[in-house]
Amino acid sequence: SKKLIKPRKFPKLSLSEPKYLIYLKPFPIGKGSIRTNINPKIGEYNNMSKNTKKGFTLVEIMIVVVIIGLLAAMAIPAFNKVRATSQNKAVTNNLRQFASAAQQFMLDQGATQVVSDDIIGPGTDKYISVISSVGGETYIITVGTGTTRISTVISGRTVTYDF
Repeated sequence: SKKLIKPRKFPKLSLSEPKYLIYLKPFPIGKGSIRTNINPKIGEYNNMSKNTKKGFTLVEIMIVVVIIGLLAAMAIPAFNKVRATSQNKAVTNNLRQFASAAQQFMLDQGATQVVSDDIIGPGTDKYISVISSVGGETYIITVGTGTTRISTVISGRTVTYDF
């Protein structure tokens, strides 16, 4: 003989006093983790999200600093090389002007030797009014009829001009 099972009766839920209701809401899409807390007594859906502050993490900032450091490490030597080349060209140009003025002075005056004070300075009898210093070099040079090379020292480098 088979026993008959009585169907169970479920309690009726009243909408005015919910006991165990769960409201399903879709999670928001975006950054940050969302935690939910379902209060079984009142059936509220609480959104307890962390404070999602927008900004950079320490690792991201460190990576940017490293990249900037690498770029600077490559750029500074290149900048110094360009600067030294530019200074050498300016000094070579000054030496060229000095050599040309010395040769002109020797032709005009019939001199066999020229000192820098003879051709550089203010006045109408001087061949060069001023030679601008590029990097602290001095132009105290003596040129004779047999001279074919003049030089000066700038920042530890010797710059020469052959004529």
